[in-house]
Amino acid sequence: MIATSVFRVINNIRVIREHRNVSKLALSEKLGLSEFAYDLIEQGERKLTLEELFMIAYILDVDYTLLLENNLVMLLT
Repeated sequence: MIATSVFRVINNIRVIREHRNVSKLALSEKLGLSEFAYDLIEQGERKLTLEELFMIAYILDVDYTLLLENNLVMLLT
């Protein structure tokens, strides 16, 4: 269940990032990470910290709770 929740959050970040036309490079630079390190987050290979989660929400200009949604795709359409 926890792995599913983590995957959902990572997927939501990717969907919102792409929906807002923000590249991995642009987001990683604003987070202070290398593109490689950020890519590891989106692949589920590196843990996302709570601070990074809040920063990503801020950068993407969304409330952090949107990143936790179950039905994100329905909310974006």
